[in-house]
Amino acid sequence: MRRSRILHDHPAPEPAPFIARAGDRVHVHVCGDAGDDPFELVTALAGKARIPTRYLSAERPDATVLFSYDTAQLPVKAGDIVTVIVDDPANGQSWCRDRRGGAGWVPHAAFGTTAEGPDTEQRSKNTK
Repeated sequence: MRRSRILHDHPAPEPAPFIARAGDRVHVHVCGDAGDDPFELVTALAGKARIPTRYLSAERPDATVLFSYDTAQLPVKAGDIVTVIVDDPANGQSWCRDRRGGAGWVPHAAFGTTAEGPDTEQRSKNTK
């Protein structure tokens, strides 16, 4: 675990979090050619959400959840300090906890980083 400073605001989206537990059965929706999208749209009794493809068995259209996954997003503002619990570079996000005890996913863009490293604005600040 590491502590990180948020550089860009990330408001949490409106939908309630979807929690899929290992062993749950879900229906995977075919959405055309997903290309490089590492997520699948699934439905279950708990509702509908996009979860990482690698968290699902290869069966289609119904699959088994291989690893528990919670879609909760943590709302953060520039300047906030969070503790990164799990970094998931394949999905471009980190599971974090804030000082108030809230937890959820924060996209790497909120930290001022992308898959390639610091964003352009941050790189320019570091080279001055």
